[in-house]
Amino acid sequence: PAPTQWYCIFRDLKFDPRMAPRMARDVEPSHVLKVAEAEVPNQTSLDNKDSLKLQKFSEVTLARQVSVESHGNHAHHNHTLPHSIFTAAASAVINYLLMFGLCCAYGMILFSDDQNRRHRALGVKMFLLPAALFGVLLGARCGIPVAIGGPDLTPAVFLAGMVTTFAQEIAVRQNLEYPMRRLSSAGSGRFLKGLASDAAAEDFCVGDHFLSNTSACEAYHESLLATTIVAVTITTACLGLVFFVLGKFGLARYLSYMPTSVIEAFLACVGYKVFKYALKFCLMEARQFIPAFVIGVGLYFVKAAHIGNPAVVMPLCLIVPVGVFYIFMQITGDTIDSSRLEGLYFEELPHVEFTEIWTRSLGKADAIDFQAIATVLPQMAVMIGVCSLDCLLKLGATETKLPLKVKKDAELQLFGLGNFIVVLFGSSVGYMQLKFNVINYGILGNVTDRRAGVMYGLLCGIGFFVSNAHFNYLPRFFLGSLLFFAGAGFVVENLWGSRRYLSFGEWLQVLMIVSVFVVTEELLPAVVVGGFITGISFIVKYATIPATATMPTKGSYITTCEKRGELLTRKVQSIADRWLLVVTLKGYLFFGSSQKVTSLVREMIAEEVKSGRPKYQRLRYVIFDCELLDGMDASAAKAMVQLKGEAAAQNMRVFWSSVSPGLAAELTARQIINSPKDCFESFDAAVLAVEQRIVKFLRSMQEQWLQMHWFFGYHAKLERERRALEPFGGILTSDSSRAGCPWQYCKKLSVVGHKTVLWSVGDYTRKLFLVHSGAVAVFQKRPMSEEDWASPVAVFRQGFFLNVKFFTRGLDRYTAVALEDGEILYWDEESWFKMGREQPNMMGHIQRAAIEQHVLDLQNRADFRDAPPVDVAALERLEVSSITSDKRDFQELPRDLQRVHDKVDAALALENKGLLGEGQTEGKVAFFPALPSSMSRDLQTAFHTFSTPGPAGASQIEGKNLARALTYAGLLHVPVSQNCSRSFGEAEFMRIGHEAAMMALSSAESAMLLEILKRFADANATVGGSDLVPMFRDLLGGFVREDAVDRIAGGWTDLYSTDGRIDFEMFSTILSRYCKSYEHYYYLFSAVREVAGGSPACGLSTTFNAKTLMDWVKHSNRSSISADLAAEMIWAADWRSMGDRRGEEICLSDILAMLICQLGPSEGELPPAPKINPNKAPMNPAEVENLNTVLISLYPKDAPELKLMPNVGEQLQVPKRNMSVVSVLLENQPEMAAISKGDVDQSKVSFRHKLYQLLEQPSSSIAAKVVAVLQMGLIFLSLGALTLQVEMTGDYEDQTDSEKQLWMLVNLGFALLFSVEMALRFLVADAEQGQSRETFLNDSKTMCDVIAILALYLSALVPSQFRLLHLLVVLRLMRASKIAHMSFPALAGRGAAWLMVVAVVWCIYTKNGLSGEAY
Repeated sequence: PAPTQWYCIFRDLKFDPRMAPRMARDVEPSHVLKVAEAEVPNQTSLDNKDSLKLQKFSEVTLARQVSVESHGNHAHHNHTLPHSIFTAAASAVINYLLMFGLCCAYGMILFSDDQNRRHRALGVKMFLLPAALFGVLLGARCGIPVAIGGPDLTPAVFLAGMVTTFAQEIAVRQNLEYPMRRLSSAGSGRFLKGLASDAAAEDFCVGDHFLSNTSACEAYHESLLATTIVAVTITTACLGLVFFVLGKFGLARYLSYMPTSVIEAFLACVGYKVFKYALKFCLMEARQFIPAFVIGVGLYFVKAAHIGNPAVVMPLCLIVPVGVFYIFMQITGDTIDSSRLEGLYFEELPHVEFTEIWTRSLGKADAIDFQAIATVLPQMAVMIGVCSLDCLLKLGATETKLPLKVKKDAELQLFGLGNFIVVLFGSSVGYMQLKFNVINYGILGNVTDRRAGVMYGLLCGIGFFVSNAHFNYLPRFFLGSLLFFAGAGFVVENLWGSRRYLSFGEWLQVLMIVSVFVVTEELLPAVVVGGFITGISFIVKYATIPATATMPTKGSYITTCEKRGELLTRKVQSIADRWLLVVTLKGYLFFGSSQKVTSLVREMIAEEVKSGRPKYQRLRYVIFDCELLDGMDASAAKAMVQLKGEAAAQNMRVFWSSVSPGLAAELTARQIINSPKDCFESFDAAVLAVEQRIVKFLRSMQEQWLQMHWFFGYHAKLERERRALEPFGGILTSDSSRAGCPWQYCKKLSVVGHKTVLWSVGDYTRKLFLVHSGAVAVFQKRPMSEEDWASPVAVFRQGFFLNVKFFTRGLDRYTAVALEDGEILYWDEESWFKMGREQPNMMGHIQRAAIEQHVLDLQNRADFRDAPPVDVAALERLEVSSITSDKRDFQELPRDLQRVHDKVDAALALENKGLLGEGQTEGKVAFFPALPSSMSRDLQTAFHTFSTPGPAGASQIEGKNLARALTYAGLLHVPVSQNCSRSFGEAEFMRIGHEAAMMALSSAESAMLLEILKRFADANATVGGSDLVPMFRDLLGGFVREDAVDRIAGGWTDLYSTDGRIDFEMFSTILSRYCKSYEHYYYLFSAVREVAGGSPACGLSTTFNAKTLMDWVKHSNRSSISADLAAEMIWAADWRSMGDRRGEEICLSDILAMLICQLGPSEGELPPAPKINPNKAPMNPAEVENLNTVLISLYPKDAPELKLMPNVGEQLQVPKRNMSVVSVLLENQPEMAAISKGDVDQSKVSFRHKLYQLLEQPSSSIAAKVVAVLQMGLIFLSLGALTLQVEMTGDYEDQTDSEKQLWMLVNLGFALLFSVEMALRFLVADAEQGQSRETFLNDSKTMCDVIAILALYLSALVPSQFRLLHLLVVLRLMRASKIAHMSFPALAGRGAAWLMVVAVVWCIYTKNGLSGEAY
């Protein structure tokens, strides 16, 4: 690819686009194309591939480990530097100087109490050994060639706490009083005068105390050192084993389960402790800790910001301050010995041999105090956990700091093996050090040179095996600066930096844990508090976090893969709204979250019982979808078992969907499910199981309606027979569309369930399929397992088309496989175009029906069942009132019901004119209109298709096949006698078909038609084709659909006269067929009206209720009906209404909907293919005798007269939903609407807005920036005042009355100033658009300000009780950080971190001053 294409590729792959030039230069195009062609199908060009398909390509490029040329976090050079022995040596020396200083500091920390200072030399050795070993080991074998290993500050801090515990325990056993930190006893009580670092230890095992307790003191020191070495060895062995096991078995990911807030808090505690040690090393003297702070913290930020070349910057920052110090000593004439007496140096460390690690531990095994070790086991456990996480964090951060991939498991195994060797030397644990890695990489300029690490390790080995006497020449502030350098990372990254990815609540947990540690100065209480806070926050959080992904959903909003007719879909949907509740579980269910879910179902059950809702309307099925469920505890399982029992008592079942085999076994073991039928592998399978029960219920209700009149059952029988023979119902709905015998253009295909594949993904299938029986499923890929078979995209049954892409010639995106055995019709391109040439009307109807089905399917998935929007607040409450109930009233008729409506309306119009009903046969029959030639040919084709040879050799058709043959020819709902057992010849069959298709006209009817013709005819008594519809409308009173006339007349085009005119005979023939085509639906609605009492006032829109239905029973074929059954039948027939209104009343149209709804599967084989050419001239049946014994009479002559009723009223329009977004906003926010209309006083808005900018937006004006500087000045003045209070007047009890009054006034003054500022900011908090006072109060920085101000008031008004609360004034630095960020954006990135470091150091220093502690 060209360089410009590389940029696009890397951007799409989420890699740094700046790597593109280097990749374009280094990667061979032939190699890239080879990999791309191997991984990407279809062998198309690389430029046209989707970015996701380039995954393998990205792996190839990354495997080359090409250095990133320019990346924001860790870029130091513009190119990779070659290997150089000089840069490697320089890096080794610099890293050694840093590590040696830190090892000395760690050894001092290990024996931080001055009474144990005699062991510090050996403590330094115990930290130099892992530095030497891991330097060489990682330099030689690590997968990160520039890795630098050694001891870490975190275990040093933990071990120091253990040593203090050992000292106290051993002193007690030796009957010695171990000196603790004590209040200064200096005369005035002033802090500065009372500071003496060694005052507390001067009288412990020295001087007179030693002389009087010689044996006890010697035993104390021997036991302390032996116990410490053994404890250090145990912790190193445990951590080495943990590292090795984590790496060997790939278990490192499980450590990430510990809450991040707790980890950050522990590491922040380590940073606080390190800062405290740094101040202690500097004897709390400003002349020492201020330079140490500036050097150490400054060095950290220089390293973090990658300022300058590390090979130059690091040595300067370390050597120059020491050099300046020695120059100053020469100027003042001081010596090292005199400076040591002034406290500028540590006491001189004697030389100790490394072998003393063994001789002072194993050599004196009897001095080891295992009881003391047992007391620190909890601290050891915490240390192992924190250090393991710290190691993993360093490994993970290495990938972001260095341009290479880290194999964490392999590195952890290496760390474990290295620590097994360290154990032999009784030294502290070691592992890779991130800061040193970055320094080494920055100096070397590459990630492949291993020599620096090895040389660094050898230098550390010299210090361990030979001598560390050069420690005695390092001033205190130098070690203090190294500790500030090491601790700054913990404070900046863990205490302050964690706020960027933790929520305010989680960051508050960090502050609370750190606060406990600050108060107690023990890590174990902080761990306990951290665990407690984490547990409580977990319970609170997960109790409030919804256990459901969405609000529980009523069944009316659920869309499944099963495709059904529009009418049946709405019926199932309306019943599922009451019967089905779907609850999508998520996360981990425990006692808190599960109670909300089970309580919701219980409340629904209780409300239904309390309201007296009939049982058939109550909730019957609850589906718990487990796709997002992680698991549940025993309490949640017990709650589910109780719910199952309560549900069973109410005749309700609980189903579980998206259940894996493992979860199914768990549910069964916990007795949540008793039968495999209660759990399903997919959500669709569970919903389909409920829908099948709903369809079964509807079928039972349909049977109840069918018993209301004998014709209802007869109509259902005719429909079943038709569906068993053909799938064209609702597709070929007119004579013109069926003319020409559709069977000669389509082909039959038998399919076998789970075997027959119609097409696969990527195929170019040129066939249109129509399902007759069985089922066909569409999958995203070819199903290979049971899980695949359970997850189809869609399932199609009778009457549904497949592969609508046949019309667009597109590639198939799915795979179609037979789900059940059955038969399918299909058209290939040849037969389709042949049908288009010979029967274009038929082809048009089939194409239109296929496209309508496809569009309706898209609407159902996108719009028809829109689920209610997710309300987060409602999810948290999870109340019954929050569940959205479907209250829609459907006014638009389904297509299948609309067709019946049109036919009934047309039939009633014919009845009104006497063309249907009892009056139609009055008078002498004038003539029996002839059949059109197309229908005659179809009848002839049907006869020869179903006929068999007779006794005399002539073809004949058996009586049992008579109805099937008539349906084959397109004559539907023909009332054939059931007792017809004879056979019929061709002429007889044609005569039967003639009588079934046409209606005989009487002389009176002929005269009426002649009068209408005369009003439209010309001089030749003929009319044009355009006059046909007006003539029908004149005859039938205006209610005539133009398309209905065209669908009938289209089959008679061959009877038009040669000049294209219609004569009387043609007009009578068309009217005859028109009347006959609506006769069946006239009888059907006549039966409905008979059930309704036979009143002429009954129409499709006539409404009735259950009570009315009970009164109508006397007109039906039933003897009686109960009130409950009547109400249930009404409720089942209502498909229009939802919610509580459903089933109150229905109309006669709904009875028709119940009767025509297809609720059962089609059972029957497709008819055979046509056996003769249907275009052959038909036989003339004119001489055949009328066979009226074959076609039965549906109504007796004494049937009541039926008259036309008004049509159903206009359909209601659905309200428009595309409201203007602006209008919605203005309606919901009156204030915005008022502003838009100009109703708000602009002067007030302007003043408040200006004040807001003055206080909150320093960059808005010069005045605002001045105010910001004043605010920051006040904050720092308040901190300075507290510092002066500590320095000048010391503890509160030591202050004079005038001093107390002075500091109270000072504190109150600052508190009042800060209060005024806070009040003004609150008053104008909502002046800015999109802001509010509530948002202002909920802001974390505002809460910190409030706490700090309250602390000022309490410490000023009640200083004796709330003295230490004064320290909370440091929270005002949050405000200073925000002001600095807005005032000086260029400095804001590091300024806030600087302030946090200053705050921690200031707290440590001031806390010790307020409490009067000394070292």
